[in-house]
Amino acid sequence: MLTYIHKIFTTISNFFIDKSNKVTDTSSMLDKLFGNKTLAMIFLNLFHYGEVYSGLIEKNTGKGSRAVLNQLSKMEEAGIFVSREVGRTRLYQFNRKSSFIKPLKEIINITYSNMSIKMKEEMFKERMRPRAKGKEVIK
Repeated sequence: MLTYIHKIFTTISNFFIDKSNKVTDTSSMLDKLFGNKTLAMIFLNLFHYGEVYSGLIEKNTGKGSRAVLNQLSKMEEAGIFVSREVGRTRLYQFNRKSSFIKPLKEIINITYSNMSIKMKEEMFKERMRPRAKGKEVIK
């Protein structure tokens, strides 16, 4: 599995990062790496919010519930995500015990940090808690 992670980092450096260390195509980088746009959007939502429920991902991505739930289930079976129930809602987060989370978050962070504030505001419409008066919308 370590060779797979190394292959991902090599792919990023060869195809998506130019010599000035700027990501050249942030919108489709994760899609191409993971081969699935729904999964890429789930990773970005989970990275942004820290903990999400499937309905929030559906609202932010426009994807159907079946597609989102299938990907969440696959990642939970693989040990990448863990979930817990709060009332009738199942919340998902990255599995901190997995050795793959740190390199995976580094890959996601490359895309996330190169997104414009406007793009983040459009992608992550739902707020998890109220914003203080005068505080930035997106970190």
